[in-house]
Amino acid sequence: MHAALVLGVINLRGEICPVVDLKRLFGMPARGLTNVTRAVIVRDARREFGIVADVVIGIRSVPVSRITPPPPVLRDVTLDSCAGSPTRVW
Repeated sequence: MHAALVLGVINLRGEICPVVDLKRLFGMPARGLTNVTRAVIVRDARREFGIVADVVIGIRSVPVSRITPPPPVLRDVTLDSCAGSPTRVW
């Protein structure tokens, strides 16, 4: 995980969990943290981390079989934690 993306850490079930801000990756302006800002926890067999979300509308669990390679817009982005993106899940 690239240190420049890490916004901070949280205590998640007694373990330190890094929280990243993807806006930093894409060069988007920061909106600051508000009372509706959330950390969406993402995990696989090797790691667990949070992603800052301005607003959370819903949560879905996506099986690995539904993950496809990253779209072309992300292929030039250096992000070792992005193996792909989910196919349509709703």
